[in-house]
Amino acid sequence: MGGYAPSRAWDAYKCAFYGVFNRSDDEWVGQVTVGITAPRLPEYGVGYIADARFEGKGMMTEAVKAVVGMVFSDMEGLRVRSDCSENNVRSWKLLERCGFTREGHLRQNRRGPDGTVHGDYLYGILREEFDGLVE
Repeated sequence: MGGYAPSRAWDAYKCAFYGVFNRSDDEWVGQVTVGITAPRLPEYGVGYIADARFEGKGMMTEAVKAVVGMVFSDMEGLRVRSDCSENNVRSWKLLERCGFTREGHLRQNRRGPDGTVHGDYLYGILREEFDGLVE
């Protein structure tokens, strides 16, 4: 994921969107978003969405790791954060595979489309933790 130039979205909103494509046929697999959340640290937030047909193939894990690596190497980030629904097991397991630590649990903080109330898990990873994963 090296060598990616910031987009106009980064210049305007301090966020960028990276498409994830299947190497074999260039089909869209998902997207990883990164944005600055605390400029003075600096801290960045990442989010992602994937086409369900590609779940379990490791493509999004690879993409999230690449974006997190870019934040630490190219953007001089100190930490990266993310959050996901406590019910979205695939999502929080992806973050844990990428080296993130569960830092908190927001209980009953969101109402889903079906009216049920659920919480979110908060995750973070520090530069030195990520560096230890890739050495």
